[in-house]
Amino acid sequence: MIKMLIFLLVLTLSLKLYCQDSNNPSNQIQQQIQKRNYLLEPINVLLQINDYIFIDKALNEIKVSSKELDLFIETQDKIRLVINHPSIKSINNKDSVISVSIEFGYLKVLQNYLNDITINGSDARRYKRVMNVLAKAEEDVLALFPEERKKVKSPK
Repeated sequence: MIKMLIFLLVLTLSLKLYCQDSNNPSNQIQQQIQKRNYLLEPINVLLQINDYIFIDKALNEIKVSSKELDLFIETQDKIRLVINHPSIKSINNKDSVISVSIEFGYLKVLQNYLNDITINGSDARRYKRVMNVLAKAEEDVLALFPEERKKVKSPK
């Protein structure tokens, strides 16, 4: 009987310790580490092929500091992969809308670069459409990561 009581006491104590351990701050840190990184979150961007061509041409006009070169080149390469892809080149109607998956970090960089360009009046509607689509894509990602919403600054 005493052995049974000791066994139950040990069992109860170990269950209590296990429950306390699951609320341990180190476990919470592990859970945070396992969270997805919002900057790496892929987001589908629906734009016309001509819009991607416009973005590439606009990026060619931007002045980039030497500190930003690597990030700029990576971002421009992502856009060029789209417009130079054989399946995209084979489409005759460049007003066709295509969906491209872009990581949120690159989308933010692209928004910031495009925010700094000067455009011709003839490109105003296209520019506005591109920026609206990018802003909508940003909202879609930030809806998945509400804790990051306060940290991310949108270009005005």
